[in-house]
Amino acid sequence: FFGVFDGHGGKRCADFSARNLPKLVSHNIDKTPRSLFQNAFEKLDDQFLSIARSKSWNDGSTAVAALLRDCTLTVANAGDSKAVLSSKGQAVVMSRAHTPGHEEGKHRIEKKGGKVDFRRTWGVEATRAVSRAIGNRSLKAFVTSEPDVTTKPLQKGDDFLVLGTDGLWDHVKPQ
Repeated sequence: FFGVFDGHGGKRCADFSARNLPKLVSHNIDKTPRSLFQNAFEKLDDQFLSIARSKSWNDGSTAVAALLRDCTLTVANAGDSKAVLSSKGQAVVMSRAHTPGHEEGKHRIEKKGGKVDFRRTWGVEATRAVSRAIGNRSLKAFVTSEPDVTTKPLQKGDDFLVLGTDGLWDHVKPQ
């Protein structure tokens, strides 16, 4: 299990996610990869939001995680972090960035009554530049924690995986 967590509005959610997502994944390891990660991200979000409500925290975190099991790679992502597999020297993007500017995120947010606008970058309610993340108590009506999940059987020539935040992918192309 590997994961990268990029906090916004503070580091509490990222630290909480880094400590707790591996435990939640291991508790459900017998489930299918998709339901394992969907379940783990939902529980992680619920647990953090419970603490955040009691302490009036509004921070959140993106999360990109990878699980290697039985020569199969599963990647789960919520936010603008990304996973890229090097396969025979070619970049294989294993996840997509969830930003409010993408049609899927924008449509979902606006359908729930939220506002997506552009001020140097796309944002939800003029604050967050992600449409999926853990936490974000004040924007939870619009920002979901549901991850995209991708599974790939590994084969000869699959050399390494890079998990990185938007800080990397804003400056480095996957290849």
